[in-house]
Amino acid sequence: MKVMKRWGAAMLAAILAMSLTACGSSKEETTAAATTAAATTEAATTAGEETTAAASGVFEQADAPTFNIILAHATAEGQRGALNCTDFKEKIEAASNGKITVEVYPNGQLGTDRELFESTQNGTIQMCWQTNAPHVGFVPEIAILDQPMAFDSLEIAEKALANGTELRTTLEAAYNKVGIELANIYPYTYRTMTSNKAVNTMEDFKGINLRTMDNKFHMKFWAAVGCNATPLAWGETYIALQQGLMDAQENPIDNILPNKMAEVQKYVIRTDHVLFPSIFAMNKDFFDSMPAEYQQLVKDTLTEIAAETIAGRAASEQEQLDVCVADYDMEIIELDAEVLAAMKVCAEPVWEDIFAAVGDEVANAFKNTMAKIQ
Repeated sequence: MKVMKRWGAAMLAAILAMSLTACGSSKEETTAAATTAAATTEAATTAGEETTAAASGVFEQADAPTFNIILAHATAEGQRGALNCTDFKEKIEAASNGKITVEVYPNGQLGTDRELFESTQNGTIQMCWQTNAPHVGFVPEIAILDQPMAFDSLEIAEKALANGTELRTTLEAAYNKVGIELANIYPYTYRTMTSNKAVNTMEDFKGINLRTMDNKFHMKFWAAVGCNATPLAWGETYIALQQGLMDAQENPIDNILPNKMAEVQKYVIRTDHVLFPSIFAMNKDFFDSMPAEYQQLVKDTLTEIAAETIAGRAASEQEQLDVCVADYDMEIIELDAEVLAAMKVCAEPVWEDIFAAVGDEVANAFKNTMAKIQ
């Protein structure tokens, strides 16, 4: 391990030396997707027009400053977060006429999720892509999104996290306090459950050995539902499922195929229990050092990527589920409204724990925002 850390540090130093210039229910979602596809596509088009307009101005000037962004993530290539990072590189380099360049380092090449956030925070790298889970130790307020069963649809979550909402503004301020610019945050999908035991009723949850992250809120929720929630390192999960030490795990659908869960799991149980947001975090000092036009281009490019991702989300996940069924003989179980409602009742005490943990300002921002959009 020490050898690996020394190798990683040497690699990162070499990289920096070369870049001294200046990272609800599925049924409701399916129904809503048909009515929101046009709006998200229009948003992507608008964002694209904005980035094109920006490129036609300051970025055509020969003496415009140049910036290099090291963007790192720990997810597997081919997953949506990795693809979004590649999209960001391609779009912003084109729109800036090469005045902004991006080096993408996938698969945890520059460290674990925690290490990548720390590196972004201290400016060793400029940007990282992650979800909210690794951030809770640095930005406790982001645990507000760990509320199980809190968003009945991804469309509601999208509205809650949109630019200018009280919740979004409060979270941006919380990240700024620890030296991070919340360049973009949007709800890509939900965490959902895969299992070797079928689940159709609340009774079926009882006794299932479920691998979770080491997150006290997640574990309390699953215990209330009836599972034996056990935190386990992700790298150990496949073997634990293969050997029968664990019966189930929970993660986004996007994780099933790249991480080979389909090889060791029989069922996809559409619990859709916790939001899985996509977050681009940038070192705040680096962001503040960029001219306003550059800052706007960063934000516009990420807005465009988010809109495109949201518009294609349902089709992408269905394609992956189809492969799970056709190639791995998995079965997809859609939970009925009664079961989802019962799970929500189990979740409500966890909400109160989270409100107490994040503090009144964030809790009230969440409640006020939800009251306005629902």
